[in-house]
Amino acid sequence: MQPAQEVIGIAQKASLFREMDLVGVEEAVKMSQMRNRSGGEFFFLEDDPADTAYMLIEGKVKLTQSTLDGQQIILGYLSLIHISEPTRLKTRSRMPSSA
Repeated sequence: MQPAQEVIGIAQKASLFREMDLVGVEEAVKMSQMRNRSGGEFFFLEDDPADTAYMLIEGKVKLTQSTLDGQQIILGYLSLIHISEPTRLKTRSRMPSSA
């Protein structure tokens, strides 16, 4: 797990927090929950409620989507400082993919 100051520094580079002052970023990091995932584990699944933002601070994540016949399509890979679906949080829609 990364030290809080390092996470704050990483968060400041993310577009969601770029316009926020240091105190605001520090508060956002304090309120966040750190989650570690091993290979093959998911942060969220396709069609889950889009009510949480995820910021990847280490490693990479495979973004996938399922076809109607159940095949998995790889949409891409996300890496450092990616925040998933921040605009969807405003509309409370569903996650369009799994990660």
